[in-house]
Amino acid sequence: MLFILFVWNEHRKYGHIPGPKRKSFFYGNISELKDKGQLLCETFLDHALVYGPVFVWWYLCTPIVVISSPELIKYGLITLNLPKVPSSYNKVAYLFGRFRFLGSGLFTQLNHNIWKQKRRLINPAFHRGYLKDLIPQFNTVADALIAKLLKVADGKTVVDMADEFQKATLDVIGKVAFSMD
Repeated sequence: MLFILFVWNEHRKYGHIPGPKRKSFFYGNISELKDKGQLLCETFLDHALVYGPVFVWWYLCTPIVVISSPELIKYGLITLNLPKVPSSYNKVAYLFGRFRFLGSGLFTQLNHNIWKQKRRLINPAFHRGYLKDLIPQFNTVADALIAKLLKVADGKTVVDMADEFQKATLDVIGKVAFSMD
């Protein structure tokens, strides 16, 4: 009985937010994924087109408020400083609760004051004027990548592009951050 009251209260709390009608009181909208045969992100995109940039979707008894507008996300996380759900961010920070994936970096930082300090430190690295000065280094690495690919572009040789892009990224970081070729 208490569980039913809890679920009813959750539905009442989030009832003012637009969203698709729940298929079940307990299972929410989860049957949509099976019925349509879509991925969750595709389902969210369809709902965003119908219900707008903010809507609620029910995963079993848990409401998921989906915000698909970058401006609203920025407004909520930076201007309003809304709290982040620690359980969600910890899943991204530490994969399977054990392996460090993104750690406690800029993306997964829950404390807004520490996040502001880290963001302030990294902002100058992405300033337009600074990036314009680095274009010759980017072009050098891109030219080397194209020359390397032209050597193996016979239509038969298999090239792991992820590996090539990884090497090019490391080359750019080496040139820009450490002045190394």
